[in-house]
Amino acid sequence: MGSNRRSEGRSVSKLSFAQSIPMKTFEVLLNGKKLCTAGVGDHGVLTAIVSSRDCERGKGETRLEVGGYVESTGEHIRWQSRRVRAGDDVRIRIAEAELAWKPSRRERADPTLIAKAEEKYLENAAARLGWKIVKPKKSPSRE
Repeated sequence: MGSNRRSEGRSVSKLSFAQSIPMKTFEVLLNGKKLCTAGVGDHGVLTAIVSSRDCERGKGETRLEVGGYVESTGEHIRWQSRRVRAGDDVRIRIAEAELAWKPSRRERADPTLIAKAEEKYLENAAARLGWKIVKPKKSPSRE
């Protein structure tokens, strides 16, 4: 593919997740303006979420999030994360395409942090349930 080729108003160099077999994509528009074409290829999860959180005194926020998870790399990716408000028109068109826009953010999970979070979760659950966790004794190192 040449860098001069254009697709959906973006140069191919700004696109990612290209494959010869069409993949599921989400074309996301806000008030008629295209925000992104999101796609993760064959093995992954693609999400488009509008969420609203209300707090006391009517304060809160409504957000549009477009993201996903790429199984092959273990990356969480995001195309959009923005506030939306009453009256906004959010449209999500489910399509198939060979190209998707490059995500604005990529994060690979840290296995050490995941293990610590899982351990903390289990400790909290055990305390809540009145259980006692018995950890195996560490054997002396063989040096």
